[in-house]
Amino acid sequence: MLLAACEKDSEESVNIEQTVLIYMAADNSLSGYSNSDINEIIIGSHNLTNKQKLLLFIDKSSENPYLLEVTKGDTIRMKTFNEERRSSDALLLQEIMQWTVSRYPCNSYGLVLWGHANGWVYYDQEMIAAPRRAYGQDSHDNIFTWMNIPDLAEALSTTPRLDFIFADCCAFQSVESMYELRNVANYIIGSPAEIPSEGAPYHTLLPTLFSTESQFYKQVADSYFEQETFDRRKILLSVVRTDKMEELAQATRQALASFIPQLTDPLHPDVSGLIYYYSHTLFDMNDFILKYADNDTYREWKKVFDNAVIYTTYTNRWRANYVNFGDFDISEEKYGGLNIFIPQLSNKYGSNYITHLDIQNKGIKHMQWYQAAGLDQLGW
Repeated sequence: MLLAACEKDSEESVNIEQTVLIYMAADNSLSGYSNSDINEIIIGSHNLTNKQKLLLFIDKSSENPYLLEVTKGDTIRMKTFNEERRSSDALLLQEIMQWTVSRYPCNSYGLVLWGHANGWVYYDQEMIAAPRRAYGQDSHDNIFTWMNIPDLAEALSTTPRLDFIFADCCAFQSVESMYELRNVANYIIGSPAEIPSEGAPYHTLLPTLFSTESQFYKQVADSYFEQETFDRRKILLSVVRTDKMEELAQATRQALASFIPQLTDPLHPDVSGLIYYYSHTLFDMNDFILKYADNDTYREWKKVFDNAVIYTTYTNRWRANYVNFGDFDISEEKYGGLNIFIPQLSNKYGSNYITHLDIQNKGIKHMQWYQAAGLDQLGW
């Protein structure tokens, strides 16, 4: 038996309209930040109605995972795991989501992904272990495991389509991930770059996750962007409308085909000067197309891009450990809000990058974007 009995039953609720699950993957270096965010979540819950259900799954390094219902400042422990489970296991997320839908039937579900992330990066057992990949690092007993984005998408495909995924983790807004998740959520809100370890200001942001406004995603992004941080640096954020991802894939296929074959090295485009979000990888998608496409091609592509990336926040400096801002110029014209894979020679930056770049060059072939955007036709 995976779950122990409820410590306490929640009160029966009638006509639940919205349910949001916050999936807190904190069995890692972020564990020390989890309590402050849990407190913010409890404070923010005072602004919810009795028709809005908030659930908080918590996996910290100090105890077995458990599941809380949070109602107007009160918490009820609904489920406790009687054994260690890895929050990086997509089957665990699937289990929690299925339990949530069964327990709280309604027409509107949202998911918050809290924890570590590193874009789309894919790993399998045939590859040399990479230092970072995808979402949800679990470091129990110093054994580090992560969740691949295709596995995340498969786990979420077994429950009703989400209204949104809000990713409170670094570099989640990769075009490859957005395409992979296009069938499981209507909107995806997150950052293409690194974010502060303290994460979102849940005491002010939480009510926006339950907003019924048609452009609620702006409230979510703005609430995060406007928070006061100790260094006063803002957060790059974007909102993706997933039903436009097929069109973006086709437009990108056409744009890439118009210039990649003409490059001096089509298999390894020159990425110097491009905005990047993590250690000379995860490049800004708009900046890349803007740099290489001709004016007409870029304008046509940008129309489609703007239909998919429907909202962004912008800053020319953000808190970053793996970016040298002297490597590129950033402007609102160049910034797009999504990062993208561009193949590079694995030894380009010396031995420290060989594993990471090799993982990316191989791993991209596991992503649906690889064929949808025609990367296979380019020899990437």
